[in-house]
Amino acid sequence: MPDNETEALLSESEKKSGNSIKRDVLLALIEHASRPLASVFIGLIVLMFFFFAKDHLIDLLGKTDSVKLGSFELKIREEADSKGVSRELRELQGLNKQQIQLFLIIGKVRQEHITYGGEEVTEKNLYALQDVGLLQSYTKREDGGFDWIVSQKGDELHDIIFKNVVMEISQAD
Repeated sequence: MPDNETEALLSESEKKSGNSIKRDVLLALIEHASRPLASVFIGLIVLMFFFFAKDHLIDLLGKTDSVKLGSFELKIREEADSKGVSRELRELQGLNKQQIQLFLIIGKVRQEHITYGGEEVTEKNLYALQDVGLLQSYTKREDGGFDWIVSQKGDELHDIIFKNVVMEISQAD
């Protein structure tokens, strides 16, 4: 029997050491493999998100011509929307450089009439401003110069642009 008892004790201690090895291996796996497995799992979730959202992301990237929007342009757009002159702003953006420059010079309603005779003051440019609703009317004088009346929407848009230009300049470093 002593031999059987020794064998029983020996096999019991072998069993315990086998369980101990399994437990040590399991703890080592948990300790060392959990972070890489979690990283792989999170990576798979991110890839699945991009896969399902790819059409929306492609649409956003397709509109990257609007990425140039800075806070200046966003402020002008927001204010133009709130004042009801967003159509005029879009139309202004479609004009050429001389027409925009002319609007920035003459686009403010003033108490006293101003006379401006720069190279931008042409019938074509004045007509373009009137056509998009920034001028109410213009007339050609006998001396070859022009008189104009700024529309209400033109005045509002000019105020928005002027206010934001002044704010940007005063905040520049």
